[in-house]
Amino acid sequence: MEKAEKLLKRLPLLEIVQLREQWFLHYHGEIGNKMSAKLLRLAIAYRVQELENDVTARCDAIRKKAAEMPRMRGESGHGYAQRIAPGTKLLREYKGTMHEVLAIENGRFVHEGQVYSSLTAVARKIAGRTVSGMVFFGFWHRRRPVGDG
Repeated sequence: MEKAEKLLKRLPLLEIVQLREQWFLHYHGEIGNKMSAKLLRLAIAYRVQELENDVTARCDAIRKKAAEMPRMRGESGHGYAQRIAPGTKLLREYKGTMHEVLAIENGRFVHEGQVYSSLTAVARKIAGRTVSGMVFFGFWHRRRPVGDG
């Protein structure tokens, strides 16, 4: 793989086919046809910086810290959010900012170095208002009332 700084400078110039190649090189897997060039560029840039700055070690430290935290009854998330496998990364663009959330053990989530007890708590922090975490991150869609077209 080429040097991080050089690739980051070239990313805006790459066509979709070249972006898919970079995805394969950095994520070691194929990507579906649904991801836009803009999101591919953001994800690849993030991954390049993640590898360059050894983010995995920091994530491991956060996981360890979260595992050591006492778990109170009813403290961690519930329902479907607890079924998200630890290690899963959720990406959500909100008001022009890309947010990454890491699912960790015990139904907890990490966003910007903070450990949250539920996906809803993360969504509330990002949006600044009460919102379902599952809806905010696109797992579910709110049902519209009958008659809303």
